[in-house]
Amino acid sequence: MSNHDSVPEKSQDELLRSTVVLQALPDGVVICDRAGMLRFINPAAARLLQIDADAYVLQSIDNVPGGIVLPDESGQQVPEQFIKIAYEDLRCKIIPICSERPKKARIGFLITIKPASLETMSLEELRTIVGYEFRAPLTSIMGCTDLLLRNVVGEMPGKQRELIQIVNNVSKRLFNVVNNVISVIQFDLGRVRLSIEETNVSEIVNDIIVSKKKLFADTDIICDVKVSPDLFSVRIDQYKLYEILTHLLDNAFRYTPSGGNISVNVRIAADQLCCDIQDSGIGISESARPRVFTRFVNDYNNPLRDKIDHYSGVGLGLTIAKRLVELQGGQMWFESAVGQGSTFSFTLPLSNEV
Repeated sequence: MSNHDSVPEKSQDELLRSTVVLQALPDGVVICDRAGMLRFINPAAARLLQIDADAYVLQSIDNVPGGIVLPDESGQQVPEQFIKIAYEDLRCKIIPICSERPKKARIGFLITIKPASLETMSLEELRTIVGYEFRAPLTSIMGCTDLLLRNVVGEMPGKQRELIQIVNNVSKRLFNVVNNVISVIQFDLGRVRLSIEETNVSEIVNDIIVSKKKLFADTDIICDVKVSPDLFSVRIDQYKLYEILTHLLDNAFRYTPSGGNISVNVRIAADQLCCDIQDSGIGISESARPRVFTRFVNDYNNPLRDKIDHYSGVGLGLTIAKRLVELQGGQMWFESAVGQGSTFSFTLPLSNEV
């Protein structure tokens, strides 16, 4: 009988103690037994590793993406290692877990997982830097270029106007990226709150469509909108709804070639606000589908990618939209096939609070 076999099986239950606390941690936490069988994966770890926690529990850690290596039987330590998931580097720290009896026998490992890029900087520090050092200068640039384009300081020759328009467009794209990064950080810091009030959903949808009118016109994309008449007054967080719809429309636009079609259908069903945003775009490749709602994901393997000439973004919009929906107790999902477009759908419960 080996030393490992002499450890009572009940000691394995020690691995699962205090998991209620671990579930809420912002850092990823994985616990496996001495044989490498996964016993616990918290939501943060599942998000970072881009896996379904329930599907991996009781499987070998060898099946986890990235290739986490545990210390061998000789006791050689592998206290820290880096793994790559999609395009993100993660830092994993491995801590042996020992039972109290008998003789401090090793019963497993606790593994903490963090984005390597954030290891030397707190989320609060990152939010401050992105918010003040990036957003403020971009706001000034956009304000100045808007004034120039409106001829406030005089007429400009055509070539100069063209260059200023490029600066203005790029600045707005960067500003959106900065706002998306700040939104993700706010989620991670637990600072996103709901504000429920009477809302005219039709006006929100119309405002968004008007703001995208020039984009659609420049690319000959037709956007068809259908809003149920019973949505003129519902209780919901209008700012979160505006952000969700904006991210989904931006995504549809991003993946739809010039001359394509986008449709928006908003309605009420079973005391829920329901929305479908369908596009005639290039669709999502098989390899990208499991990671659609994870951070910094772009569909680089899509064979039709070259058909898009207005592609931009860093892959945060869908992540933010889904988290905003789930924050309100709703659900988001999608259907897609390469060459046949995509449909992103979500539901939001309507509040009865006065």
